[in-house]
Parts: sequence; structure tokens; C-alpha cells
Amino acid sequence: MDVFPEKFSDREEVDRMLTYIEKEIRRLKTEGREEGREEGREAGQFEMGIAVALAMLENGEPEEKILLYTGFTPEQLAEIREGRLRRG
Repeated sequence: MDVFPEKFSDREEVDRMLTYIEKEIRRLKTEGREEGREEGREAGQFEMGIAVALAMLENGEPEEKILLYTGFTPEQLAEIREGRLRRG
């Protein structure tokens, strides 16, 4: 005896629905992985910017040059200088 709800008596339709759901799950997993990778890249770039800014500060580079090379705002640079803008 096949245990199959009566309201889903059309086996082909249920199989199509399951196939669709499986494809959607794969698509969403792929999308999630891509978003995670992008977030990781952005975090890495931010970390590198902080490291560059700190090195430039230690070497006495002018603020304008640091802002130009890192792309940080003056507020972000002030936070880096004060140790409030943390990596990660």
C-alpha cells in the first residue's frame, strides 16, 4: 500500500512540485554561498584598509593621503586613530 495523501492523488504533479522545491533549495544554497563569499571579501578589504591606514599613520603620512589611498571617511580615520574602529 502506497501511503499517499488523497488530496495529492496526482503523483506526477507531486513529483514536479518536489523537483521544483529541490531546485529552489539548490538555488538558494548557491545564492547564500555567493553572498557569504562577497561578505568575506568585503571584510577582508576593510581589514586591509585598516592595516594600510595604521601603517600610514605610524609613518606620519598626511590625513588627506590616507583618506585618498584607503577610501575611508575622515570619521572612520578618526575612529581608527583612536582605536575604536576594530578589525572584523
